Amino acid sequence: MPIVIEIIFVIVFILFQNEKNNYHISILFFCLSLFAQQRIISGYVINESKERIPYASVFISNKPNIGTFTNVQGFFSLKVDISDTLLVSHIGYESIKIAVSDFIGAVFLKESMFQLKEITVSTNKKTRYIVQKLGAYWEKPDINWFLRGRDNYALLIPNSIKQEGFIKNLYFKIKHERDKKSKKYKNSQIQLRVRIYAGIDYQNSSQIDLLRENIIVIMKQSSTDINISVEKYKIRFPKEGVIIGIDIMGYIDKNNKLIEGSIEECRKNIYIRQTNKIERENSFYKNFNTTKWYPISKFIKPQTNEMIIMNVMFGAEVIFEEY
Repeated sequence: MPIVIEIIFVIVFILFQNEKNNYHISILFFCLSLFAQQRIISGYVINESKERIPYASVFISNKPNIGTFTNVQGFFSLKVDISDTLLVSHIGYESIKIAVSDFIGAVFLKESMFQLKEITVSTNKKTRYIVQKLGAYWEKPDINWFLRGRDNYALLIPNSIKQEGFIKNLYFKIKHERDKKSKKYKNSQIQLRVRIYAGIDYQNSSQIDLLRENIIVIMKQSSTDINISVEKYKIRFPKEGVIIGIDIMGYIDKNNKLIEGSIEECRKNIYIRQTNKIERENSFYKNFNTTKWYPISKFIKPQTNEMIIMNVMFGAEVIFEEY
C-alpha cells in the first residue's frame, strides 16, 4: 500500500476515537476522493505507421486552459481527472476524443483523407507570373483594436482573381507585449504555429489542412508582425480561396521547450491587430479544448449606430500565371 494512503488511514483511525471529529473526517474523505480521481497520465501520440507525432495538441475537452503539446519525440504528460475526455489533434490528421479511463499509454491519429492537389509550375520561359497581395494585412484600420485571449485565430482570404495560383508568403499583424508588472515568464519567448486551411466546416466542427507540416514561429518580447515564406511547400491557392491562421502554443524555456501550463498567460500577451476596412465577417477563433470555430463578433458604434465589422490583419502573397 502506498505510504500516503497508509498515513491517511492512521489519521482517520485517530480521528474516529473522538466523535467531535466527524466533521473533519468528512472533509478528509472528500479530499481523499478527489485525490483518487486525479492522476498524471503520460504517453505518445502516434500515427498509423507507428511514427511519433511532435507538437500534437492534447487538451481536456471543454475545460479551458488545461492541456499540453507533445514534444519533438511525440511524448506528453498531463494532470487529469478520471472523468475527463482528451481532445487530441494535429495538422493533417483527424481529431480524436478519448476518455481518460480508456487511455492506455498512446493515442493513435488517423491521417486526414483529404487529398492535396498537385501544383504544376510551368517551366516555359515565356510564362509570366504576377504576385497579388490578398487579405487584410495591408488594410489600414480607422480603429486601433487588438484581439487577445484565444488560442487559434484565422482569416478567410477569398480568391478575387478567380484562377488557381500558389501561396508565396504569409503575413500576420501580431504583437507580443508582456505586462511589465508581471514577473511571470520574464524575457520568455512565445511559440506559435502557422496554419493553412482549405475550409472550415462549422456544422461538423472540423477543418481541412492544406499545410501538412509544422511551421513553428518564435516571437521575442516586444516584437511585432510575422512574415513567413511558404513557397517551398507549393500550396495551391484554389478558386474558393483559403483560410490562414495562427496557433498560440505557449512560452518556451531556454532550451526551446514548451513550458507546460503557460498557454493561459501566453494568450494574454499576444495581441492580434484588427481592421474595419473589410465589409465581410471573414475572421474566426477557437481554443484547443474544442473543435468548434466562432466568427469574430461585430459591434455597433455607439455614437453613430453604425455596424462595425472587424477582421484580423492577416494576408498572403499569391503567385498567379499572367495570361
